[in-house]
Amino acid sequence: MFSKPGRKWVILSSAVAALSAVGASAYGADEPAGQQGLVTGYPRFLEGDYAYTTVGYCVESAGQPPGVAGFDPQTLQLLTPGQIIDLAGSGTLHFEANGTLTLSGSAAWVLPSQTAAGNNPVLTNLQQSSTVGSYVLGADGAISVVQTFRQNVNSNTFVIVQPTQWQGVVNGKSVNLNIQQNVQTLQTFVNGVVVQENQVICVQTLNASRLAN
Repeated sequence: MFSKPGRKWVILSSAVAALSAVGASAYGADEPAGQQGLVTGYPRFLEGDYAYTTVGYCVESAGQPPGVAGFDPQTLQLLTPGQIIDLAGSGTLHFEANGTLTLSGSAAWVLPSQTAAGNNPVLTNLQQSSTVGSYVLGADGAISVVQTFRQNVNSNTFVIVQPTQWQGVVNGKSVNLNIQQNVQTLQTFVNGVVVQENQVICVQTLNASRLAN
């Protein structure tokens, strides 16, 4: 069976994810005026809070026992029945100059396959956060991000989603990201033990911009 709706927002990792640009605090004060922290005209790191919005959709496999794949890792074909999830989200990303980041926000989901009487196809205000995140910023403004998400369902149950991977480019104080079409695994833990796994593949974009201090 599919994972319960209350846990689906974590796909975002789907939501998923993300980035932005750079402000004056990311530049070294000891460098020449107009050149601080710049490598060929691009920032060398990100720092501070960034507002993001994201949209996309995912295909989710049915719930399986731990260790049973929902997608073929080579062909990316479904190995179980699946469903499509449309998504949108917004929130805040916090970047550190040491290459780490955290995320907090909310998401909304529409489940086109869940339209029978008694189903709940629209889910809103799904809270999300990332527990592990890192980014690499290239000299040409290219940026890559890897995130792991955790969702606490109740005192005994939580879900881990990983890896969520993004590629994009920094442009002034904003960044455009596209999620990589890798297989992400959702592990459901009860009393510290994995009891179920789902997998998803997403097509998703994320845009973020630096917030004023």
